[in-house]
Amino acid sequence: MALVSAVISIVKALIERDGSSRTWKSLEKSTTIYCSMPDDLPAKSLAADIVHAEATRVKDRLTRKVNSGNLSALIFVSVVGGTFSYLLVLWATNASQVLSIVAWILFGLIALFTLLMAISGFSLLYAPNKNSDKSKTRE
Repeated sequence: MALVSAVISIVKALIERDGSSRTWKSLEKSTTIYCSMPDDLPAKSLAADIVHAEATRVKDRLTRKVNSGNLSALIFVSVVGGTFSYLLVLWATNASQVLSIVAWILFGLIALFTLLMAISGFSLLYAPNKNSDKSKTRE
């Protein structure tokens, strides 16, 4: 039951992160500035470029897909690392002094490795958009 709760919390956080209010506020602010500019102002075209770039970023963020391979690897590493960590804690609490120290050191290393793998896995959770124009250079 705890695993289901954790998975639901992670999925909920990912869904809520997609519609971040900061991005929407930035787009709304830029659009308001663009609309308030007179048509004959030369900077209006630059403001239009900014609004277009922000709208493209919002669209890319809302239409991105989850990379299922990376998500599966992240779940696998988390489950295996958590299992080994749990078993090492059991061993450390039931072992003699010397073996207990070894088990706690191994627990720390495996827990740290699992945590770092999970953190790095979250950065690769989404597949890059195929039609993204980030590779184009701006003149």
